Amino acid sequence: MPRAARPLAPLAPLAPAAPLAPSARHGLLGLVLLGLPLAACGSRPNVWLIEVDTSKGDGAACTQTVTENYVGDVVDDIAADGPFTQTYSSAGSNFLFYVKLLDLGDGLGTLNSGELLLPGEETEDGWTFAWTESSVTESELVHEAGYRYGDRARTEVTTRITLQLDSSSTGTGRMAIEDLSERTRSESDTWSDEAIDALGNRGSLSWTTADGDENNGARSEDCDDTDCVITEADRCAAAAPLTATRTALKDDDDFSSLVGLEAYGAFRTTGSTTWGGGGGDTGGIEPEGASA
Repeated sequence: MPRAARPLAPLAPLAPAAPLAPSARHGLLGLVLLGLPLAACGSRPNVWLIEVDTSKGDGAACTQTVTENYVGDVVDDIAADGPFTQTYSSAGSNFLFYVKLLDLGDGLGTLNSGELLLPGEETEDGWTFAWTESSVTESELVHEAGYRYGDRARTEVTTRITLQLDSSSTGTGRMAIEDLSERTRSESDTWSDEAIDALGNRGSLSWTTADGDENNGARSEDCDDTDCVITEADRCAAAAPLTATRTALKDDDDFSSLVGLEAYGAFRTTGSTTWGGGGGDTGGIEPEGASA
């Protein structure tokens, strides 16, 4: 059954949003060039300085969700309202970095930020450069007498930026990033006496009901299917407007000299929590301001 979205902890609102900043893991950010062909200016330089204004736009927002198939009324970790309300906000400097754009012909192009090479495709509105970095890890424990425990983790980070050229040397646009971290655990709802002798009567999955803490038991039907399953997901998203300025660096100049020149910033975050008289958060980080 679905459960309520879990807000971020009030004293550490930025922790889940950390993957949204450029890093060695994710490289620099993707770019979408809208309005003019990448090589519209012929031999003109095609190296751009991008500045993302993190004080504007949607800012950063994170939510946590939990879905499980346990039998009975599961008590959510998020408790009821209380007499205390805490609000918080954070803001950082802008992102600043160089990119080099290349038209490959036939409606295809690439963007090179030095650390990340993004493929692009021409659309009705212009060009779109985007990339999703993803990974999946899985493990499984199986007993020959009829017991199984599985653990699957998935992460995805998608970067997309749009840019509308105002002239041959300037442009405006918008950057958006989405980050997903998801974990699914599953375990046999019941298992045989032989498996009990090896593994015990209590399983790895546990939860809380109105009657107290519960564990997946070998001889009791605790879930709505042959397996007990719980999926926990953290989702973060951020968006902010940007400006682009064409540099005087020529395509055959040493672009590598600019690769390491990056000014890291942080997206704006705001939020509030309510707690006391039962505890728990009832709010979360929400975007502030209109979309760019």
